[in-house]
Order: sequence, then structure tokens, then C-alpha cells
Amino acid sequence: MSANADLGTLEASGLIQVAAVQPELEYLFRHALVQDAAYSSLLKQDRRSLHQLAAETLLAIYPDRQRELAAVIAMHFEQAGDSARAAEHLVVAGEHAVERFATREAVSSFARALELLPADDSRVDLRMRAAIGIARAGWTFTGLGGAIDALERVLATGGDKADRRLVADAYFWVAFLRRMRGETPEKNPEMRHALEQAEVVGAEIGDPAAHAIPKAFMGAGAMFNGELRKGAQLLSEALEEMLGTSDPLSTALLSGLLAMTYARLGDFAAAESVLARSRFIAEQGDEIARLDQMIARSDLLLERGDIEEGSALAFECAASSEELPWERHAWLGEGAPWRRFRR
Repeated sequence: MSANADLGTLEASGLIQVAAVQPELEYLFRHALVQDAAYSSLLKQDRRSLHQLAAETLLAIYPDRQRELAAVIAMHFEQAGDSARAAEHLVVAGEHAVERFATREAVSSFARALELLPADDSRVDLRMRAAIGIARAGWTFTGLGGAIDALERVLATGGDKADRRLVADAYFWVAFLRRMRGETPEKNPEMRHALEQAEVVGAEIGDPAAHAIPKAFMGAGAMFNGELRKGAQLLSEALEEMLGTSDPLSTALLSGLLAMTYARLGDFAAAESVLARSRFIAEQGDEIARLDQMIARSDLLLERGDIEEGSALAFECAASSEELPWERHAWLGEGAPWRRFRR
């Protein structure tokens, strides 16, 4: 019998039903118990063979949709007992989830990939992509310690063999997560080392933002610690190096921090100048870049005493942020210059 005939028989028997016609015909079991019974009736080796066949078939039939179908392909390879190939597709699934702002799904995929990768697997780039993915997607809602440990472990075991851009990204995220944990390069040698290596490796690969990273870190830290003049100087130097070379969100966020610092110093003209210069760049970015620009302006208005206008804009910012995936946006979120690491 043909597959169509078999499906017709099963549908007529009430065991399966059409779930979707577009973009392609899809069937589902009518009841989970029927699905479980059918699956349990297969021998373990038969199940593995069918999962392997399903994964290979998806890869063969949909070569242009492998990123979209990566999670399903990974599931079939894992059920087939092929952990190495499952891990490969889980990393792709995680990166695809990040692109869709499905951050929890992304972290789950990356974490499972690290669990499945054999200890002797030579694909250090794949392991590093998974560790970076956990940090990038999950830093706002998962424990920072686990992500830091994963990054430092993969750097220690494969940092000398991995793609240099991935190495720079990994060091950056170690420094960023440690900073979010309240550490400073002056007092923490691990953070200082990560920050230095991010700059060194970034310079090696010709990253125009490489030398701006330490200044941005130090400037933001000084600003939040109340050292406003020092923060303004460092943030200004970092912004000058990044203008025209970095992405819109990094520029918008760094400009916002600098404008807020100037506003707190009472130098409202300088704050206005910074925002005016970065407005066009922010407009070239996404909704996050534009929102960061609005947040900085609302802060400037409030600091200047324009309470009514500043409050109205602040409420508008809050309403806009509610429409965005909250895990993606924070005032020190995926930005300056860490947004550049989003693939």
C-alpha cells in the first residue's frame, strides 16, 4: 500500500486526523493514548531506525528549511541514539530561537546540546556556540554562575582551537556576566583577564569595537557608581570609537548611557548633543534601539525638571517595552557592544 492509502485507512478508522493543510498536509493522532500505544508497539531498534530515517528524510526533503526544522531534526537524532548529530542541530535550533526572541526555548536547546556533546568531540566551535548561546539568551532569567562556568570551561579546553571570533565573544560574555554579578576588573582578576582577552582577540580579528569594550565597561561602571565625570569621559571615548563602525543598538545604548551621565552632571546641552547625533543611527536599528533612545530622552527631561513631558515619555517607554519580549530588553541588555554578538 502507498503512504496515502495507509493514512486514509488510519483516518477512516478514527485513529488520526488532519491537523493542517497549509503550508503542508499534517496529521496528528486523535488521542495521546493512541500515539503512546502505537509507539510502544515498536521494538526499540525499530524506533531508533524510524527516528534516524525521519531525521534524514527531513534533511533531504527540506534542505532550505533546516534551520526552521532544526529542533525536530535534533529530537529525531537524539531518539535515534545519535547524540553528536542531535547536538549539532540543537545548537542551530537555539540560534534560530534567539532570532525569534524565544529565549527560554533557546537556552533549553543550547543546554541540551552541551549535555549531549561527547567529551571527546573535537567540534570546539560547536561547544563554544552553545555556551555563548546560553549566556546571550539567558542572562536575564537564568543563574549567571552556570553560564560563566560553561564559558570558562569551554575556553579552557578549546579556546586555542576555536574560531577567534567565537573566542572573543566568549571572553566578552564572561566579562559581561561577571560585571552583572557585581564584580569589577579592578578587584576581580578573572573579569580583568576576560576583558583584556576580549580586547586582544577582537583587535586580532579586526573588530572595530575591540578597544571600545573596556572603556564602555569601565564608563558604565563608573557612571552607576556615581563617578559621573570619569564615566562621561570613558563613555564618550568608547562612543567615538564605535560611531560608524558598530551596530545601531550598541550605539543607541552607549549614547543613552552617556546622555544620562551628562544629564546627571547638569550638562543638558551635551546630553542633547549626544542624543541628536545618535538619533539617526538608532532609527536605522530595530525597536529596541529606538526604545533605548526614548528611555534616554525621558531621563534627560526628568533630570532637567520637565516632569510632565518626561513622565509622559517614560510611560510611553513602559508601554512600548510591554509589547517586546521582556527577557530581551533591559537598560543594560543585549547592547553596547554585546548586541554585535547576536548572530
